[in-house]
Amino acid sequence: MKRKMLIVFFACVAAVCLSAGIAACTGGGNGKSCNHNFEWRSDADSHWLECTLCGEKEEAEAHSPMSEGYYGDNYDSTSHWSICIVCEQPCNIQPHGFTEEHWQEGDTDSWEQVLKCNDCNYEKVRKAEPIYTLKDDDTYELTDIGFSKLTSFTVPAEYNGKPVTSIGFYAITTNSSLETLIISDGITEIAEYAIISSHLRHITLPETLESVGDYDSIGIQCESLEYNEYGNGKYIGTKSNPYYMLAGGSGKVELHKDVKWIGCVNNRTEGFEEVEFNTYMGGLYLGTADNPYYAIVGEDGIMEEINDRTVMVFGFTRAGVYDIPFITTSVEYINPLIMKYYRFQAWNKSWTVSINNKFYSSSNGSLYNKDKTLLYWACYNYDRKNDTYSYTLPESVKTISKYALVSEIDGSGVVNYVDSNKNFVLENGLLCDLQKSTVYAHNSAEKYDEIVIPATVTGIIGVGTFDFNAEYISVEEGNKNYSSLNGALYNADRTILLGVPALYKGELKLAATLESIECETDAEGITAFAIDESNKNFVVISGVLFTIIESNYSSDDGVTWVTFDSYNPIAVPKGATGIIVIPGALYGGLDKDNCSFALIYVSDPSEERPIYYDGITVVNLIDKNKYTIVNDILYVLNEDEAIAVEYRGEDGNAVIQEKVEIGGVQYNVTNALLAYAEHGIKTLTVPKTVTSVFELGRMYSSLRATEAYIVDGENADYMSVDGVLYEKYDGVATSPKYIPDNLTGNITIPDNIYSLNGKSFGGTNVAGITLPSNINLYRGDFADCENLSSITVPADFNGYLSEDVFTDIDAERILYIDGDIGAWFENYKLARFADCAYVDKVMFKGEDGNYFEVNGTFEIPDGITYVNGDDLKYFSDITELVVPEEIEVSGDLSALKNLTTIKLEADEWLNTAPVLSENVQVIFEYNTTYVDTNAIFGYKLKEGEATLTSYKGSDTIVVVPSVIDGNKVIGIGEEVFAGNTTITAIAISDGITTIADGAFANCTALTTVYISSTVTNMGSKVFSNTSALYGDNANGITTGATDAQVNLWPSDWKGNSSYTISKTVFSEDNMMLCSLVSSNNVGLGFYFGKESNVMVPSTLGGYTVTQIGTAFAGNTNLVSITLSKGVEIIGPRAFSGCTNLTTVILPDTLEAISWEAFSDCTSLKEITLPDSITLIGERVFKGCANLTSVKFDFKGQWIMFMQDEYGQPIQSTAKPINSPVSADVLAQWMTDDYVEYAFISTGYTG
Repeated sequence: MKRKMLIVFFACVAAVCLSAGIAACTGGGNGKSCNHNFEWRSDADSHWLECTLCGEKEEAEAHSPMSEGYYGDNYDSTSHWSICIVCEQPCNIQPHGFTEEHWQEGDTDSWEQVLKCNDCNYEKVRKAEPIYTLKDDDTYELTDIGFSKLTSFTVPAEYNGKPVTSIGFYAITTNSSLETLIISDGITEIAEYAIISSHLRHITLPETLESVGDYDSIGIQCESLEYNEYGNGKYIGTKSNPYYMLAGGSGKVELHKDVKWIGCVNNRTEGFEEVEFNTYMGGLYLGTADNPYYAIVGEDGIMEEINDRTVMVFGFTRAGVYDIPFITTSVEYINPLIMKYYRFQAWNKSWTVSINNKFYSSSNGSLYNKDKTLLYWACYNYDRKNDTYSYTLPESVKTISKYALVSEIDGSGVVNYVDSNKNFVLENGLLCDLQKSTVYAHNSAEKYDEIVIPATVTGIIGVGTFDFNAEYISVEEGNKNYSSLNGALYNADRTILLGVPALYKGELKLAATLESIECETDAEGITAFAIDESNKNFVVISGVLFTIIESNYSSDDGVTWVTFDSYNPIAVPKGATGIIVIPGALYGGLDKDNCSFALIYVSDPSEERPIYYDGITVVNLIDKNKYTIVNDILYVLNEDEAIAVEYRGEDGNAVIQEKVEIGGVQYNVTNALLAYAEHGIKTLTVPKTVTSVFELGRMYSSLRATEAYIVDGENADYMSVDGVLYEKYDGVATSPKYIPDNLTGNITIPDNIYSLNGKSFGGTNVAGITLPSNINLYRGDFADCENLSSITVPADFNGYLSEDVFTDIDAERILYIDGDIGAWFENYKLARFADCAYVDKVMFKGEDGNYFEVNGTFEIPDGITYVNGDDLKYFSDITELVVPEEIEVSGDLSALKNLTTIKLEADEWLNTAPVLSENVQVIFEYNTTYVDTNAIFGYKLKEGEATLTSYKGSDTIVVVPSVIDGNKVIGIGEEVFAGNTTITAIAISDGITTIADGAFANCTALTTVYISSTVTNMGSKVFSNTSALYGDNANGITTGATDAQVNLWPSDWKGNSSYTISKTVFSEDNMMLCSLVSSNNVGLGFYFGKESNVMVPSTLGGYTVTQIGTAFAGNTNLVSITLSKGVEIIGPRAFSGCTNLTTVILPDTLEAISWEAFSDCTSLKEITLPDSITLIGERVFKGCANLTSVKFDFKGQWIMFMQDEYGQPIQSTAKPINSPVSADVLAQWMTDDYVEYAFISTGYTG
């Protein structure tokens, strides 16, 4: 299993190399400059950019999985993984977690279990018995415990008569019933992730244990594990020592005198978060009852990061390279895996031990036991003249620990000397024990024609890291653990490649039985790899070595899955020359560092499935039938298509042709793979025929367009926007392909781009960027864009900006945000920018289209229920914050340095108060509710302006005032009149601008409403459930607004969007509402006043009053009415029911009195009609019981009409009418009979 994991590891390394990029700049240490050649590097947890020339690297950042928690078909036999959206490499690698599917009968009488991973599509069949694997040293490793119903299992000391010395990778992971595990003495190693169980409660360790886990991963992960306890510590024991290994604790831990190990269980830090360590001279210590400094376990100053994954790896930090603390007199214990860790992470540490320490000693930086018979750590001394590191083994050393020596240090050779030591021998560059059974190191500073591995060698410490500085490796006949083939080193059965000589030259043919590679294959003299076609794990194409990966895709029916082999490049021959052309689909990347060949071409994976590799050629440029040069671009022939491979021009403007002629035949140019451009490329023009623009341009800065890409609009696979090259699908951009280094100006990232997918605008000269709606931006995407000052965000933005997107930018960085500012507070949208620490200013787009900065006084918009400190992060210039009622404000507001006042429209914070600076004053009950002097209206004041909050009156006719207690009224709050069943008419005065939600909802008696023209903002359901407004006898809703203003109101403002609103004129001074009857004239339609003596003015609101409608009908307050000159018509029932009316003064402009105009005016005794009247309607004085005198001086004859109840004429008679009116005529005007009498003057012209 481990071998297959290594194959995947090397494949990932190769993939990272192919997708790496270069940022050209100058810099470097030691006063020298370096043209940095940055490439992506990654491990299981993170990725970073690292210069291949000087080693400078940027800070690593955690992978960002494309689909958190989804793995699908991303798996192998041991684990599954996601894909990082930044570096496109495997990340979040997790071991399989299996669910029992079913049992089935195996090939023999045994049973086997079909297991399916809980998180991916991987299935495996497991037999019930444990599996042991024979290792190179002729001992066994437990590689799989096998599934059974056992609750207890003992790892044996022997198997098949040979020792069991280790527990392998994921060996004990799936037995859900196992509760007790006993590991026998003789077991020395527990591999990384060897024991993973949620049910395992008891583990018995062996006292022979030397290694648990790896330098960056744990070996035991058991959440239910029970510990022995002593002195605040938690221990795991052996058969004879319950306190063998300290696995955690809390507070001041007192070590037991028998402790032999200190290490983490379950993860790198668990169990030690609450431990209080002793500190001394840079070290972290744990002590026994009489020795506070018994064990050194870490470095002072980093344990406060205990919850960070970077600490507590086998006692020392992985956060960086630190000096090893001084080993004091009291130290009796040093975790042995410290040596293993530092050999991988910090090879040249220098140890210093107190001369009074009884257990350890040091010499020239090397660490030994007290009598120097055991070497723990060799510190190498640098020989500047020969550029080598050397170490001399003291005469006293009898034992060398596993990781004491190294074979190579940062490209420099290593020399080991034995001198007078009689326990080890240095022969043929190999440092061995006297029996030549173990090889500890190799002198890589010297060159050898051949290195011979003796037949007696059973182990080579760190063999995969050896740099065999020779032309050939051979193994003596009779060696049972190692073998050689064609100068390379293998294990015994040649399934694992262990070493390739660094000086090898020519083609390297690999073993047909090869299964995995555990060494470097980058010898510069290798011109090609070769392997037998029968090998099922690897394939060689044009000399390049690939791993074979089983892949699949859905067929056209969408149901059937077609399986095929795809290939991941793992080793490139660095001695190859010419242009290697590889057609077909390849997954992964190529390690191209220091390769002398010109090009490796990989085509689009979607071109053909399954994959075939017929016609693969190494192009020979001497053959003129295989290439041509057109407009400074070299094209080579690959089967039936042409490939652009080299730009030879000097102006930097490369234009790729659609077709070129090679050997007298026209070929489409389908691929742009410019492998070389001596003078660089500024602009690259891509025709419609090109289907692949190769990523070599991402690896070498000279091969990329530095200023712009220009793509033919008819190209189906690519498009360019503002000089950036994007991949294209179905006519839209899907992902950025290349971003020119010297890109300038303002650019727009197209819609449908969700991330930059590992590409970056960093270091470009762009001045402005407009983002699409759903993009997520991460560290480095715009770093070092020195001129970037404008970032425009659309109103529907739903993406994310990480903390360090806009780092290292000299210009003032302004975030321009489109859309209503209130909408950005909804759903915490502003918090999407909270992590973006490198924005200097935020500007919002106003209604006029211009951007404005929020400063001074800021009121949180209406309709918001919750505001977090992150929402206000960029409002640093506000001095006063107004918080309306029912809005919760939480989080940290202390970053608002200019904020001095918060006005809270409530008497307390809603829920928890936010964090504020000490100098911020909070004014509670700001905008307190008041009651007017008449105790009718409740209102709130804000800066001298009132908003009504309640109504306590009982009147049927209400005028909402424009001024209350000397304060201007600007709004009617939510549901102020809601549910009032008394009010029949209401007028909203000028100056009021806002009517909130449901202000008049459920006012069931309401028939008349006037809305001022100043109202510009109406909420929802303002007049819901007010059906009387729409009745036959209702005046309905009228307004002083123009139609354009009316149309601005929401369609649900009253719950009935089809209602027609008429324009009217209202005079608050006279309390009169008029309707337009012409462009200049109005008719009085409603009187809102309570006066008893009323005079109707000749003009209202600039209009002439010519008609009187039912404005006073039913008004029992009215005693006297005077109509001014200009009134021409008194409408039907105009004064009907005015029971207290005694005096009526009519103007000489009056021409007509309509039917029942004064009906039921029971207090009216006399009336004088002007001689201007030409029409008197029927029953005009009906019910006027006390009317005795009607006086007038009519001119001309009158005609009396009689008609029945159906309006049919009965008779008409012309007769004079005298003044006062005779009793019979008056009786006709006062009749209650269905017969209607009307009198029309012969002079009437209406």
